Amino acid sequence: MAAEFNLSETAYLTRTNGSDSQTPRFRRRWFTSVTEVVLPSAKSVMELKPQIDDIRKYGAEGVIVSGAAPMEFGFDFASRCIFPRNGIDEDPVTGSARSKKLGKCDLMAYQASARGGILSVYLDEKNQRVLLRGKAVIAMEGTLLV
Repeated sequence: MAAEFNLSETAYLTRTNGSDSQTPRFRRRWFTSVTEVVLPSAKSVMELKPQIDDIRKYGAEGVIVSGAAPMEFGFDFASRCIFPRNGIDEDPVTGSARSKKLGKCDLMAYQASARGGILSVYLDEKNQRVLLRGKAVIAMEGTLLV
């Protein structure tokens, strides 16, 4: 389905048991494996000019590049997610790619893709879950016939 919509991945969401209508929680059923690269700063990440053809030849599903952001940015880090083998050069905003690298459970991030996006991520260590918070935008509507 991702190739049909020219996307880097397909995410299937299901509502978790016990979710009430005021605070629904969802489970994501699919994840793309990636390679992670950490750069020294958010500025380095934003100025990155990825060599898409070289990344495509590398053999990994994708490359995530992250860098710590200075306090004045208002974010913990900035990142870029490059997935040319999945049919898209760069994923605009990838919440699934966040990790515990910064030693804290509540993170604010900026994805420095052409579209750009702000991510609020919470790592629930006790329940082994990652919660993505923020606003959603309907980018496409339709009917899928299987």
